[in-house]
Amino acid sequence: MFQADDVVLGMRTRANAGVRLVNTDFSVLSFVRTVAAPAPGTILPTRVDTANYTQVLPSANIAFNVTDDFLVRVAASQTQQRAGIAELAPSTFVAVLNGTASGGNAQLRPTVSTQADLSFEYYINRSSLISGAFFYKDVQDFVANETVLAVFEETGATPIPFTRPGNIGSAKVKGFEVGVQLFFDFLPSPLDGFGFIANYTYSDSKDQAGNPLVAVSKNSYNLIGLYEKGPLSARVAYNYRDEAVFSFTQGRPDFIGARSQLDAQIGFDLTENIQFQVQALNLSPVDSATQEYSVIPVALNSYALSERRYTVGLRVKL
Repeated sequence: MFQADDVVLGMRTRANAGVRLVNTDFSVLSFVRTVAAPAPGTILPTRVDTANYTQVLPSANIAFNVTDDFLVRVAASQTQQRAGIAELAPSTFVAVLNGTASGGNAQLRPTVSTQADLSFEYYINRSSLISGAFFYKDVQDFVANETVLAVFEETGATPIPFTRPGNIGSAKVKGFEVGVQLFFDFLPSPLDGFGFIANYTYSDSKDQAGNPLVAVSKNSYNLIGLYEKGPLSARVAYNYRDEAVFSFTQGRPDFIGARSQLDAQIGFDLTENIQFQVQALNLSPVDSATQEYSVIPVALNSYALSERRYTVGLRVKL
């Protein structure tokens, strides 16, 4: 790791750079049903060495204090994300009655992202700021569930849908984000306890087939209203995101529809160490419903509606 703090073109400049070396040796122990000796149908433990690789992950950051209140940052890095244990599990489940199968994939490669961003921060005062950023990512070997037709002994010679995670391909993501955090501490009491936080992100992503990157919405934003004054604290939060790809069926993308959620919370300090809290989550269930479809929203594959949730409790600091 390298760090530096200097003055460049009259601006205080801080920079750091480093590299991370990651070595992965991955193997799995599973059980395989034999089709020949010692006897057809015998289940034997089998160890398979599935991956042994080394990844070099560099990173660099530099920040310029243009003024005392205005900061510019430039950053570039390469990151790696391994698949989860459940995704890597070498298991296959065949639902004979439903005529479907699912499982894990021990051969999954890690997702590697090469990224760069340019960001700006303007500090209005000690508690308020306006920020923005432009970003670019080159993603290799991203992981998503894919459904193909496969033949299994349990269901005969007719192919059935088989769903499991796979390295679908590569994608590029570019976009920008803006945000503002503002507290009205310049107003007279009790109005000086109000504040709000807002941010918006635009992401334009495409994989090698022209589909959006898995789990990336083109538009998303968050709006939060706050009040913090004396023993009283309150918060109302609203978040929204566009539709996003979540899996693939024979190369065709499957989508989760656009959704939003509204939550609220209020707290009151009974003593220095005890706070009474009331929370209301998912106040607009229809707007937060999960809709899954393959082509258009009216041709639903599934629809899940979550309920409103209310909680009342005490928070104690020891």
